[in-house]
Amino acid sequence: MPQNTTSIESVWAAKGNQPDNAIVATADGKYPALDGSLITNISGGGSGDLLAANNLSELTATASVARTNLELGAADTVEFGGFVPPSGTTAEIDAVTTATVGQVMINSDSGQLVRFTGPATYGAITTAATYTKDSNAPSSTVTLLTSGFLEAGLVNQEANPFIPVTTVSIKPGASDIDGENSTNSSSYFYHDGSSPIVSNVAGWYKVGTFAPSGGVSVPADSLMVFNKTNSPLRSTIDIISDVTENLLVTKSLEAGVQYNIQLSVAVSDMLGGNVRFDSSYTGSFSESYATFSCDDLISGVRLGTFEGGLPTAVAFNVNQAGPYSIDSPSIGYYLFNFKIKPSSSGSFTFSVGQRNSSTRPVYVGKANTTTSALTS
Repeated sequence: MPQNTTSIESVWAAKGNQPDNAIVATADGKYPALDGSLITNISGGGSGDLLAANNLSELTATASVARTNLELGAADTVEFGGFVPPSGTTAEIDAVTTATVGQVMINSDSGQLVRFTGPATYGAITTAATYTKDSNAPSSTVTLLTSGFLEAGLVNQEANPFIPVTTVSIKPGASDIDGENSTNSSSYFYHDGSSPIVSNVAGWYKVGTFAPSGGVSVPADSLMVFNKTNSPLRSTIDIISDVTENLLVTKSLEAGVQYNIQLSVAVSDMLGGNVRFDSSYTGSFSESYATFSCDDLISGVRLGTFEGGLPTAVAFNVNQAGPYSIDSPSIGYYLFNFKIKPSSSGSFTFSVGQRNSSTRPVYVGKANTTTSALTS
């Protein structure tokens, strides 16, 4: 006599999870869902188990091994949602011996990003732009008689000492902010010797008092203002009868780093065409590019802009007969921009001087230099 049959799934659905019932596999060889909350008397973990109380310490015995397994360097940190480069002092970065090639760190001493090229070697990627002025101490040996102001045409020879048309005002300590730091100033004119008021003697005199002033010093770190040109002449140092180079910039450069050096300086030439700049590097360049421009502050005209590859040693002779076909102006302003990548480390210097020794001074203001660096 045939018997009715019922599937195991139906039995389990009706009576599963009941006391004393056996666990029977379903038709497809799977066990039904069980309530295991009453399972007890299981002691100890199996080999390789992860226990919550151990905070994942079962993965490895030491943090350094874990870092290696995760391909992290000795100082790497990871923030979910973004990568935060680790930072350290120069000494701490120098002490790293297990870095991965390409690992990046921030040097907290220099502000540079550095990239490791080996387990314990690295190079700078970037550096924050630095702004400096040249370290020349203000100096001057010039008087009004030897200043060259008359010879350069910055003042005229005046016939009427009571109403001189062209004068120069000298403002000591005022070279930085157009005279705002100056505590006093005096004005002078040059007389042609035609007036008995000054005993028909040609020379420099003080406005108002007619005091002979040829021996008055043109002080270092000063501003001279000529009413004939309405152009200020800034001077920190003067160069007279001297072709010695006066250093404006010196920088240590590293091989493989791309540098951008921008320099600006006011230079006034009382002879005209007698200014020379010198750029020199003790190593070699794999890449170089330079531009410079010269502005005449009296006429307000840019006399020229020049560009090209930068040799490791070059003289910028600002003279009509030279390669630039312009004479350095009586009151001039120069801008230089050097983009260089050294193939060997060395020292970069930049200086200014007279082309030829002359008693007509060259006046040099403070050179302002901004340097930034980036590896390619």
